[in-house]
Amino acid sequence: MKGVGEEMADRSLIGKETPPGRAEAKAEEMIAFARAVGDDRPEYVDEAAAKAAGFKGLIAPPTFPMRFLFDALDPDLFFELGLNLAGIVHAEQEFIYERPVVAGEKYVITGKLHDIYEKEDKSGILDFVTFEAKGFEEKKHEHVFTARMTLISKRG
Repeated sequence: MKGVGEEMADRSLIGKETPPGRAEAKAEEMIAFARAVGDDRPEYVDEAAAKAAGFKGLIAPPTFPMRFLFDALDPDLFFELGLNLAGIVHAEQEFIYERPVVAGEKYVITGKLHDIYEKEDKSGILDFVTFEAKGFEEKKHEHVFTARMTLISKRG
């Protein structure tokens, strides 16, 4: 019997959805995030500037929905993959917007396991696992963004 992280993650889990999560775009978190990543664009840190630019309110920096992605991930699904947790690294992230995330809005976040594949390099076999989350504005159920995160787990 092989141990955790010695076989490819279970591809039958591709498409498995997680229970919906809920998240709120809080102005103070958005401002702190913008400052933490060094992006002081006025629309991210000043509500008056955001409104003057034509937005409904303060808008979030492009990578802010990573915070929401974790609200949508089901820890049980993550562990069900059987990855080598000690060998996981963050590979990439992608964001697709229908419109900006606006402070004060509440979102329903749906998540799923988007893809699993493997590659071999000189150090061994690597498993690539992509999670996807979609954010829908809670009242109108309007699709606002899709966020994807890819992790790499080295086998063994």
